[in-house]
Amino acid sequence: MTLEEYESSDRFVQLIDCGHVFEVSGLDTWMHMDDNVLEAEPGAVAVKLKQCPECRSPIRKSLRYSNIVKVRLQQIEEVKKLILGFEYLKRGNKLLKKKSYEQAILEFSEVFQRTPGSLEAHLGMARALCGLRDYKRAIEHLYFIVKHSSYKALIQEKLPDLIWKCDFTMNNVNFISRNDASTKAENELAIDSLLLWASVCYSWRYDTKTGLAICEIVLEKNPGHVKTEEMKKNLESGRQFKEIVDVMTREVGGRGHWYKCPNGHFYVVGECGGPMQKSKCPDCNAVVGGESHRPAEGNSHSDIDGSSHPAWSNATGVAGMDHLL
Repeated sequence: MTLEEYESSDRFVQLIDCGHVFEVSGLDTWMHMDDNVLEAEPGAVAVKLKQCPECRSPIRKSLRYSNIVKVRLQQIEEVKKLILGFEYLKRGNKLLKKKSYEQAILEFSEVFQRTPGSLEAHLGMARALCGLRDYKRAIEHLYFIVKHSSYKALIQEKLPDLIWKCDFTMNNVNFISRNDASTKAENELAIDSLLLWASVCYSWRYDTKTGLAICEIVLEKNPGHVKTEEMKKNLESGRQFKEIVDVMTREVGGRGHWYKCPNGHFYVVGECGGPMQKSKCPDCNAVVGGESHRPAEGNSHSDIDGSSHPAWSNATGVAGMDHLL
């Protein structure tokens, strides 16, 4: 439009960034228009500064539109944080595969600095902490994921005691809201978290009952879910093994007779419970046993029977009497 076509009462505004002049009401409409409507590609979402309709220069300096500019700049910073956080997340997951758990924790911590509510980072952190056997802290991150999932109500109904006494430090962290397109991915992430939690139940407390109950909850919402069926089978095997442990513990006269080889396979030392000779692990051929009550290199006492120390040890002043504790 030319100046002659405007009414004498019309007002105009000049954009400082590029110098172009526009009629106020028209530019107001442009500035408040949803950018998604302006995008040529269907479904595209633009997070950028509004641009001059004439030359496409970014509009940064404008008293009239300062609030709009401020909001857009904040949105851009949030996107930058998400992108940078995603890079840290990728590095953390790569380190998990290498079993570099302490380094992975540092990467996931960087994600939390930018997006504290990242569910993927919470799961990664939980996996890293489990790798370090810091199960209590791992549960805090798993709890955060589950409480923001569709499984929360079922867990509260069927396993009200699942949340053990932990010092939860993330109660005030906000969850990152998602769109409908990510619902399926979120469901899988929640399932992965619950299955890891089921694994922790066994690894930390040899609690197969709770682990199996978690699997049943997942299968109730996802019948035939392959990973859950596999976990359930493993836990059932673990329950059978725990029953064997209980029987053998009674047969050898009490707790404190169980050990693990360097690769984590269990074995029993009879009599006083102190290793006096070496042998080979039937599962991996590693050296097991020991000499003079000292376990061979890489072997260690196991608490799978509920003992806190080997039966022969007098470290607590109850040598050989652990079965009475």
